[in-house]
Amino acid sequence: MKTKIRKISSLSLLFLCFLPQATLLHGRDQTTSLKVIAELANIRENPDIGSAILIQVPHGTILNSDERTGDWYRISFSGEKDLPLTGYVHESLVQPMSDPFRKEPEPVPPAREPELIPETTLPKSRPTIPKRTTPNRKDANPVFTVAFTGGGFYLSGGDLNTGLQGLADYYRISLGSSSDENPEPIHLGAVFGGDMLFGITPAFSVGLGADYIIGKKKSSVVYAEDPSAWTLTAQPEIKALPVRFMLIFHPQPFISFKAGIEYIFAQCRYAYRMESGDTWEEWTGNATSGGLGVTAGIGVDQEVTSFASLFCELFARYARLSSFKGTSEYRASSGLESTEDGFLYSYQGEVTEGSTYPLLFIREREPTEAGVSEVEKATLDLSGFGLRLGIKFRF
Repeated sequence: MKTKIRKISSLSLLFLCFLPQATLLHGRDQTTSLKVIAELANIRENPDIGSAILIQVPHGTILNSDERTGDWYRISFSGEKDLPLTGYVHESLVQPMSDPFRKEPEPVPPAREPELIPETTLPKSRPTIPKRTTPNRKDANPVFTVAFTGGGFYLSGGDLNTGLQGLADYYRISLGSSSDENPEPIHLGAVFGGDMLFGITPAFSVGLGADYIIGKKKSSVVYAEDPSAWTLTAQPEIKALPVRFMLIFHPQPFISFKAGIEYIFAQCRYAYRMESGDTWEEWTGNATSGGLGVTAGIGVDQEVTSFASLFCELFARYARLSSFKGTSEYRASSGLESTEDGFLYSYQGEVTEGSTYPLLFIREREPTEAGVSEVEKATLDLSGFGLRLGIKFRF
């Protein structure tokens, strides 16, 4: 096969002799070889850490750069279908293999007659770069994230717990018992939920979320040791559905701080049963309400894939809800039954002169009977703190 030889005229020879001087004067066509020293180096569209990632190249890859902008090297490479592309790599990810972009001009070599080189022997300058891969999401801003969580929550309980203890003390004094037993208040609950996060910048996101909180506790108090003694069995219960709007700050990709406002749909229930042998009476009440609260938290993420991570979050909530409205039922072994619709009230009930105890019942009207004082609508305190674990999916 014949090889085409390109002839060079005297005018071309003069141009080639002048070319090195012009190149040095203008600072162009200088190239340097770069070796990738990071495990993966991101080649970005622009010399900016927030710019889109075009490809990733592995450790040891040799790149050629023809220009430097600040801390960034510009490189040329072939993309899909061998289309020429240009990108930028940060200086911390590569090591120059030659002295790049001299500021001091190099000596101009003497002109000499160029050799005639067959076109077929001229090598193509192309870095060894793998095909386009998925960008590393640790330094990318996820547009949309979904999180699913589960954990535990410690809450105050408010008047629901106060009324339970007051009722136990009321019967202790009424029966003249020396028992020092007390019913167990409700403090611990389980929490399940989810969040949707929308990235605004690499450091800030906004989110919508909701939790389902449930907690209940059953306990008994025996007021004497003989078989005919009276026993109080109580089972308070709390359910809540906080729906929140949040602002999330990410100082690092693996840590987040969040704060938000919530609207909480809440339900509380009490169940008291007083019995001795075949004689018994019981009260049950169900009431619902809603109100505003605030929440805050700090979380730590552990990436498991490019699109999923596990996380742990410590959170707190402040919410005190009142104006609970519902229905109370009373039943007794004698066959007496009654139902009462109204608000959940907290008040002080007098047993003996000078001895009052907090009670909590649903009443159709504000209690005004003898021995009753400090009447007000009961408050359910959902303030507390908790720990949740979960998984996040980024899209």
